[in-house]
Amino acid sequence: PVVVDGIIQRNAVARRFIAGAPLGVGRTVDDRFFPRLAELVHQMHAHGMAYVDLHKHENVLVGLDGAPYLIDFQVCFATNVAKFRPLRRWLLQLLQGMDDYHVAKLHWRFRPDQSGTTYE
Repeated sequence: PVVVDGIIQRNAVARRFIAGAPLGVGRTVDDRFFPRLAELVHQMHAHGMAYVDLHKHENVLVGLDGAPYLIDFQVCFATNVAKFRPLRRWLLQLLQGMDDYHVAKLHWRFRPDQSGTTYE
C-alpha cells in the first residue's frame, strides 16, 4: 500500500525508477522473461486489475536485472470483484483475457523458439 503522512492511500500508485530499456526488436531476453511477465500479469489480475495496454511492446521494460516491468498504467482497468457487479466483472474478465493473449503474442514474437509455451 501507498502511505502518505501515515494514511493508507487506496487510490494511489507508487512508482520508482527502474533501470532498463523497452522490450524491442533486437533485444534479447532470457528463457524465464516471458513466464515471469505472465506471472506479473497474473498477480495484477488477482488484484482485480487488467493492464489493457500490452499490445504495445514498448510498455514492457526489460530491467538491467533481466526481469520484466510494466510501465504506463494510464488505461488500466480495475474493479472490486468481491462486489456483485456482473457487467464490470464481465468486462474485467474480457480485458484480462486480452492481457493474457498479448503476453502470449509478445512471447511468440520475441522468443519464437519458445512458441510452444502455454499459460494457465
